[in-house]
Order: sequence, then structure tokens, then C-alpha cells
Amino acid sequence: MQATMRWLMVAVLAAGATAARAQLIDPSTGITVDAATDPMDFSAVASGQPGSFGTEAAAAAQDAFGAQQAAQAASDQELQDMMNQSSAANSDNDTPGPAAAPPPSVPVTPTPTISPKGGTIKVVKGNAVQITLADPHATAVLYYTTSETKTMGAWVPYTGPIQVTGDTTIKALAIDNGEEPSKVATEKFNIKN
Repeated sequence: MQATMRWLMVAVLAAGATAARAQLIDPSTGITVDAATDPMDFSAVASGQPGSFGTEAAAAAQDAFGAQQAAQAASDQELQDMMNQSSAANSDNDTPGPAAAPPPSVPVTPTPTISPKGGTIKVVKGNAVQITLADPHATAVLYYTTSETKTMGAWVPYTGPIQVTGDTTIKALAIDNGEEPSKVATEKFNIKN
């Protein structure tokens, strides 16, 4: 087969055919090689060697694939940028004020006072100590609970003096309209007869 190829090449050149029209079929790939467009492969095939057309085609295909990937990445980035801009535009329209501004703080109701102050109090047997609550705001609703309350966390609205006849802890808080509840005031009473 190699001898036939050589003879064909010599015959083509001897017949006066120009290099522009000389073509051979690469037996390793079955691809036609043209002397005018690919003289290196033509020469290799003519001398009985396989051409490098497959390698060149693979390199060209790899270059084309790389270019396609770069174009796709650029297209993807452009789409992402457009989505980000759209999202930013929508969020600007949906938000009435600046996003960084914190919500206004809500005032806290002042802590009520408990009178008298806690501690040991001596009373005549059978008498009670009157405990009063005061609201520094004068507009808040006062609530209290005692250690004698059977249900923990049962806060009762304050309506007047609390009668204490034995050891008791009183907790009080105030709630004013539109404000956070006050801190809890606590006094512990030891009643002695």
C-alpha cells in the first residue's frame, strides 16, 4: 500500500498537476488530505506515515469548545447581573425606608415602687401590714403577685392596699399603653408578732 501511495504521488506530480490539486487519502483515518491546504499531512501520507489531521482536528475542536465555554460563562454572568439588578430594583420599590435604619425604640414603663420597703415588720397579733404600690408614671396599670399565690405567674391588677399577715414576697410591674412593661419590683416581708 505504501508503494502504491508513493507511486500515486509521483504520478500526480509527474503529470504536471499543481500542488493545489494534489490530494491523498490518509489510510489511518480515511480523511482526504490536500497538498495546498495541508502540505505537512500531505507529505506525511505520501511518505507512508499517518497524517496529524486527527490531532489538528482535536486541537481545533478543543479551541472551539473552550471558546464556547467562555461565551457561555459570559452569558451566564450577564444573566446573573441582570437578575441582581432586577432584584435590587424590586427591593427598592418594596421598602418604604432605608434598609439600614433600625426600627424606633419603644419606651419602657418605669418600675413601680412597693411601700413600705421589705424586711422584718413587727405587728400586733391578728393585725395585717398594708402594702401599697405606686406608679411613677401615674398612667400605667399596676399588677402584682405574691408568694402566697397558688399559681405561679398569676398577676392580679392592683386596686388598693395589699393586706399581709405572714411572711410574703410581693412582685409588682407596670404596663403603660404603647410602652414595654416595666422591670419587676420585688420586696420580701418577714412579719413578726
